[in-house]
Amino acid sequence: MTLQIVYPELRIGASPIAVEFLQQEQACSLAGSILELIVNSYGAQFEGGSNPLPHGTFAAKYDTNEAVERFSQKVIPGVYERGGGYAVIREPSGQTLMSSLKILPGEQVEERFAGMLGIAEILTAPRHQGKGLGTAILHAYLKFAAPQYEGARLMLDAFIDSPVNTWYQAMGFAYEEPSGSLELGPELALPTQYMVSQENISVSGLTKYLETKRPVLQKRRFFTKHMGPGHIK
Repeated sequence: MTLQIVYPELRIGASPIAVEFLQQEQACSLAGSILELIVNSYGAQFEGGSNPLPHGTFAAKYDTNEAVERFSQKVIPGVYERGGGYAVIREPSGQTLMSSLKILPGEQVEERFAGMLGIAEILTAPRHQGKGLGTAILHAYLKFAAPQYEGARLMLDAFIDSPVNTWYQAMGFAYEEPSGSLELGPELALPTQYMVSQENISVSGLTKYLETKRPVLQKRRFFTKHMGPGHIK
């Protein structure tokens, strides 16, 4: 059984945005599509700025058969085994992904984040950025897939100097200490840093903030349906 949240007034063309919460088997079958989203999203994110990286840097790491196999057989099952999960927004045609979200319990990142909800990854295809997809997929997960975290704070692991961080800061996240780096090749790494929501900002508070900024999020429809593995290749 798969839960799907549809926002009828938030549209791409004529189609309303639908956030789909994936079972592990479905997420594994979409490994290639999620990795394609990583390549395109990260590639666009670091094209400019003070330390630009070529799009091919990410493709060399993620756009390979070995990467897809590892992602589907180890990375995604590991997310679900640790109490996390994935949500996606598909293109209206159903053939590619427009956006994806990965969530982990905070204690699975570091023990000091126990009780927090960890945002591991929010990705949106470059051609669809700025259309509210990231906000919708985050709102759906906070509102409907994480009720046990309603009063909890949130944390995430962000790339240092990423332009996306201004979006997180606007939602009340503040920088903490460096957390490591994403290794992309010999002598090439992207440093990362933890961000944590301020003490007065919980999952329910952030949900209300998103609804205030985008009132169309308050209108949604719920669907549950039996689905096999995703059909996107």
